[in-house]
Amino acid sequence: SMDVILLIHLSTCLLMTGVIWIVQVVHYPTFRFINNSNNNNFNLFSSFHVKSIGSIVVPLMLVEAITATLLVIKYSSKAIYINFSLLIITWLFTFLVSMPLHKNLQKRHDFLAIEKLIKTNWSRTILWTIRCICLLAFITKSLGVLQ
Repeated sequence: SMDVILLIHLSTCLLMTGVIWIVQVVHYPTFRFINNSNNNNFNLFSSFHVKSIGSIVVPLMLVEAITATLLVIKYSSKAIYINFSLLIITWLFTFLVSMPLHKNLQKRHDFLAIEKLIKTNWSRTILWTIRCICLLAFITKSLGVLQ
């Protein structure tokens, strides 16, 4: 039977990967089209993004972090260690790169900050995608699907 913690972790990772791809390909590029002549409009748009996306990603990322930690304690597997390490790197990117850019964009419209947000978010998009592949490989191997 599959481990419940592993299943919850995989589910949150898959959900976050879907969210980050939509944010990267659809949502962040829309920041380019918000009327910059009305700065208040842009501030409202930016604040709305942070609040609404936060209500989705904060609980998912917390569950993901807790279950990743539990998996590291439970399994001594290279795939699980890689998964955990990449998760930490993703959190560092989020707090050190994405969040400061969002803070700037909540204050004022800034083309450079928007472009930097779009460009740097590829790192998180790729990291979440790699983690899904890593977890799926671990699960298929441990279930004996691929030997």
